[in-house]
Amino acid sequence: MINQLTKEVIEGKKITKNDAIGLLDVSLNKLTKNADKIRRHYCGNNFDACTIINVKSGRCTEDCKFCSQSIQYPTEITEYSLYSKEQLKQETLRIYNRGFKRVSYVASGKTTTSDEFNTIVESIRELRDDYDISICVSLGLLSGEQIDALEEAGVDRIHNNLETS
Repeated sequence: MINQLTKEVIEGKKITKNDAIGLLDVSLNKLTKNADKIRRHYCGNNFDACTIINVKSGRCTEDCKFCSQSIQYPTEITEYSLYSKEQLKQETLRIYNRGFKRVSYVASGKTTTSDEFNTIVESIRELRDDYDISICVSLGLLSGEQIDALEEAGVDRIHNNLETS
């Protein structure tokens, strides 16, 4: 199964949800070996330097014991709501002008509100229209519709945190 999926991904096909679930039964050694084949096909031995922007900090209701964003523990982080569209643009361009061509928006919390999500999508769309920059996101839980909206706006990577509390 893993070898066939690897071949299909290299040919440009997307795997299905059922394919992804099937990967749970594949040994870590086989997964990493095939992931490396895919990486070498698409990236060679090159990599993108990426920097993150913490677009929303603190006040997370989740209880991840290792995370400073959780409200469950007394940490000394600066807490703030989601950046405005203008703040997102300013921070992204500050990083872009320092030579980074990939940035990731990371927001604390299990998910974003509808308004927060829309602000992020609109900002990404405007930036991608005007600049040659790759934008990734780490926004917590996302629906299929939200994933589609992010892809349409120009997001090319979505981080999926698989931690457990």
